[in-house]
Amino acid sequence: MGSHAIGHTRMATESDVDIRSAHPYWAYPFKDIAVVHNGQLTNYWNWRRTLEHRGHRFMSNCDSELIAVYLADKMDQGIELQPAMEDSLDELDGVFTYVVATSDQLGMAKDVMAAKPMVLYESDES
Repeated sequence: MGSHAIGHTRMATESDVDIRSAHPYWAYPFKDIAVVHNGQLTNYWNWRRTLEHRGHRFMSNCDSELIAVYLADKMDQGIELQPAMEDSLDELDGVFTYVVATSDQLGMAKDVMAAKPMVLYESDES
């Protein structure tokens, strides 16, 4: 049993309603990174093209998946999770909140406007 989990309920606004658009997203086939996201990335297509040129593949057309791939790309460059997340707040445009889980870390991020809700629950119970 793991030490943390992430979950998400979603009303699809941009992508298809099918299993490929279900959260959490992971950065296939890269590091053990899973992301749930609320919001919209307005520079999605620019970043998708950039990451595809670097050899990354996408399994969907959902901007949530892009965050997972973006973070995996940063971490593959040797950048730790927290600085990679800080970079995302400067480089990804839009109004968004996301939670990321790796095998041993959990992180939360909100864009500068912080308009999208997030609920965090922490417990000492197993």
